[in-house]
Amino acid sequence: MPRKPWTPVSSQQPRLSWPQFWAVPEYSEWMQRLFTIHGHEAKVSIGSLRELLFQPTPFAIAAAQLKKTEFGRILKAASKENSPDVFRDMIKLLLQYLDAPPPEGVIVPRANLRGRPPADQSLKIQQEWERRGRPVPEKEVLSNFAAQFYPEEWSRATRKPTRQKKLRDRVRGAIYRQMFTLRN
Repeated sequence: MPRKPWTPVSSQQPRLSWPQFWAVPEYSEWMQRLFTIHGHEAKVSIGSLRELLFQPTPFAIAAAQLKKTEFGRILKAASKENSPDVFRDMIKLLLQYLDAPPPEGVIVPRANLRGRPPADQSLKIQQEWERRGRPVPEKEVLSNFAAQFYPEEWSRATRKPTRQKKLRDRVRGAIYRQMFTLRN
């Protein structure tokens, strides 16, 4: 069933620390029940959560079941492949299905890449290079790109090899920057 999109909880609402959260009777009762072991309530405290994660509690059982699903496999693969975008989006999806939007600042958007943003012409060159199947940036390929993206300059440089080389170097630089971005 489709879910409505959510937005993070406003930062204007006062933040609760762990001790303040535990002080709310309803919440501490939920935590006690979540970590009940074989019908016996465990003494749940902030420090004991890590130890309780390895006990057969309702939480551990539910987590083990989730781990066996495609959702769990995707999360694990995103972690293994170092794909923060996929990992973050899957966590957001889980939280959306739980109807539990996180407080502001918990799930932060991806940081922008460092450095100056690429020029429009460089972006066009990179997109065309991708569209053509990432050909090896050899002289002929670079010449074709230079003629396509810098037509006036290329036509003026017909009998001037140094100018042609500068245009090919400009194209090569745009492609290499894209190759570096893809690698990282």
